[in-house]
Amino acid sequence: MAQIGKKEAEPFEQMRKIVNRILSAAGMLSKLWVERTEIPYGSEENKEISKEIKRLEAIFWWQGSKDYIDKEVEEIIAQIEETCKHTIMKTRAKH
Repeated sequence: MAQIGKKEAEPFEQMRKIVNRILSAAGMLSKLWVERTEIPYGSEENKEISKEIKRLEAIFWWQGSKDYIDKEVEEIIAQIEETCKHTIMKTRAKH
């Protein structure tokens, strides 16, 4: 942040939040998959757990036009590239 400024560092913070969301979803899924097998199939609790599993799984698997993480990452990368364009261009010119 000291090199680029607080505002320009925001996309990096957004990317960190996405990574944390993915890691958190992975941890929750590992627990919910087991928990769902221990609850009677068709029960209201099983249905609620299944709904939460579906929501968390959407973070990992492509959802077509509903793949919001992919869109977020593309936008963040574009912002980072714009912020770092000068440095990137200098590095490319050296090679």
